[in-house]
Amino acid sequence: MSKKLYNIDVEWLKEQYHIKKRTMNEIGLELGCSRQNISLVFKRYNLGTRSTGKLRKHDELKILELINKGLADKVISKIIGCGQQYIYNTRINNNLPSYKDMRLSLLLNKDWLRQKYVEEKMSQKEIASIVKCTYSTVAHYIRIHNIPSKYNC
Repeated sequence: MSKKLYNIDVEWLKEQYHIKKRTMNEIGLELGCSRQNISLVFKRYNLGTRSTGKLRKHDELKILELINKGLADKVISKIIGCGQQYIYNTRINNNLPSYKDMRLSLLLNKDWLRQKYVEEKMSQKEIASIVKCTYSTVAHYIRIHNIPSKYNC
């Protein structure tokens, strides 16, 4: 018979963590509890944990996947169950731009911004929703690139 703590089946927990190689954070999300609660169960029953090196490599691959989906560092850190600094370091070590840089790179592209604003006649608010920024930020880059107002074309 399996031991239970916080209504968690310890045998199931061992299978998920050691055999299926899921993280404590993933297991906690599924069970509706924190990673810390899962960690307490591991300590209470001496279940043992994987070495940090193997876990970090697994996490790094997942982080890279989430970065490529365009998620912010704060969101990624909650999914992975680590600090934002670790996400930042992973970006730096892999020469990846920050979340903000990825969003603003569209605004830095004069041709893209002109296409959206002048030719497609999108409003600053519509462009801002694509880039996930404020419309005043869009207006700022329109001025920087000397793009004429669509109303003056």
